[in-house]
Amino acid sequence: MDTQQPQFPRKYFIIEQVDQGLYDWALCEYFNMLRYLQKTNAKLVFTNSSYFEDTTSDENEDYQKNYQQLQEEHEKRGGNMIIELKDKIGKYIQNQEKLEFDDEKKNEKISIPFKKVILLDMRAEKELQPSDLEDYDAFVFGGILGDHPPKDRTKELRNEGFELRKLTKIQMSTDTAVLASKIIMYDKVKLEDIPFVEEPEIEKKDQKGKITESCQMEGFTYVSAQYDPENSVFVNDPSLRNEPLMHPKIKNELLFVDFDFS
Repeated sequence: MDTQQPQFPRKYFIIEQVDQGLYDWALCEYFNMLRYLQKTNAKLVFTNSSYFEDTTSDENEDYQKNYQQLQEEHEKRGGNMIIELKDKIGKYIQNQEKLEFDDEKKNEKISIPFKKVILLDMRAEKELQPSDLEDYDAFVFGGILGDHPPKDRTKELRNEGFELRKLTKIQMSTDTAVLASKIIMYDKVKLEDIPFVEEPEIEKKDQKGKITESCQMEGFTYVSAQYDPENSVFVNDPSLRNEPLMHPKIKNELLFVDFDFS
């Protein structure tokens, strides 16, 4: 059963996967994106889907398991949200006139006028607006978490010539950028009215409630956990105001694991 809501026009949230291998962290963010876009009638498009695996890595079996989990989560949510494109987005741009790709599951060719595509870029001059949902059909996001200081992973996408929009001056994880865009365009909440939590400090506690570790997300901002994604509303709970909305596995586990994404 497709649980997406038909009242919104079909839009495309395009994620340019830049890391080789479907890491646990990326999987959690993709889970969040499915959750956030569930009721929008939007498609979640993953470019570079060949990067979900890395046959040269000793961890490729883990990547394959993560990909299976992503498919299973997708099916739980109706199985009609994800489109996978094997190559980088540049391959699907036709002379800067249109963005064209196939939805193989639907046996449908998607053709979007190039002028109807926005790239979310923190270096853009204009902010994303609620009206952009009516004026544009596709929204491109690059990377996953990023780095601090930022390495400008969006540069390659910027060079494609897309129309640009920005969110906050502080960078976001990709699922947070998707969520903020959803709140602005679908919930019609202006950027300045969204409660964000800047550079939150995340604490890890043992079973007795004692803090054992802490990690500050320096250089990043998150939507406040006052936002309820299932009902698309902000709840009036002051205890949640300074809590970032993050996937539980990231917040409680992965933040305290050393990764090497180089």
